[in-house]
Amino acid sequence: MSSQSGTVTDGDTSETRPPRVPNPDRPGGRLAGLALVVITVAMGVVAGPLGAVGGGVTAVGWYLLGTPYAIAIGHVVLVVLFPDGLSPLSIVLLEAGLLTLVVAAATGERYPLRFAVTALVGVTVLGGLTAVLVRTQPFWLAALGLVVAAGVLAYGLHRVELVRLGLVTDPVAETTDETPAET
Repeated sequence: MSSQSGTVTDGDTSETRPPRVPNPDRPGGRLAGLALVVITVAMGVVAGPLGAVGGGVTAVGWYLLGTPYAIAIGHVVLVVLFPDGLSPLSIVLLEAGLLTLVVAAATGERYPLRFAVTALVGVTVLGGLTAVLVRTQPFWLAALGLVVAAGVLAYGLHRVELVRLGLVTDPVAETTDETPAET
């Protein structure tokens, strides 16, 4: 039943609410939630309670910043949790969790295959870089290298997006058609 102020009580089924629209910044919905659970459990299995906290930090990064940042945060968390390195099996387990997040994010995109391939390349680069840096560099240098690599990847994708949307102009093409005066 409706009150005179326009609010709807619990018993009124004639209420017209706008349809629930998923947040475009957080594609994937339930599948992304499942992916974050997989990531948290995988980090917990590999690193114990501290790993579960790292998975939680990755989930918060996803919620606040989005999928690409969550993947970068997940890789930096791996370096923080394992400054002495990881076994190949552990890396595969943790990367599988991050790839699940990529698949979840791809389901909400206009071109899911293109998105998935791009994200897969980024995750593969970060995963391989994580494995190499953790085994060959001191802890602080490995973390710094991952942050720089994630930044370069993010900037490159940003520039590609600007070009695809036609938001980048070519200063050479914008010159006037006037020819310089001959002397």
